[in-house]
Amino acid sequence: MKRIFALISVIILGCQSSTKTEEPSFKQLTNLIDQYADNTLKKGNINSLAVAVYKDGQVYHNYYGSIHKNYQNLPNDNTLYEIASIRLFAGLSLDKPILDHSTILKFRHLLERHGLARKIVSEVRNWLTEAGVLIKG
Repeated sequence: MKRIFALISVIILGCQSSTKTEEPSFKQLTNLIDQYADNTLKKGNINSLAVAVYKDGQVYHNYYGSIHKNYQNLPNDNTLYEIASIRLFAGLSLDKPILDHSTILKFRHLLERHGLARKIVSEVRNWLTEAGVLIKG
């Protein structure tokens, strides 16, 4: 019985890998992201790109390219990007241009001026509550 146990132990230990694979460092990860962004922009399908990564308490974010083709206006924290899934969620067409921020802001001010913003928020809260969605704040 002792020999069988010893044989099984040797087999199990022999099957374990002696080399450990290390996770890439955060710096290696950000270098890969930079390379990906540069390669993506070189293809010419998009003008700019924003990337953010949160890993193990570290944050990396960077902006690449320019907002408009043939201009050097760089993206920043205030740059708005169109995301197809959000447009679909909001019921917006994918083949038509989206409203710019100034148009949306004018619409918001119009709602506030006529006292409709609070009414809309109240109706949405009521609808979500009736649907069983927990609302905080």
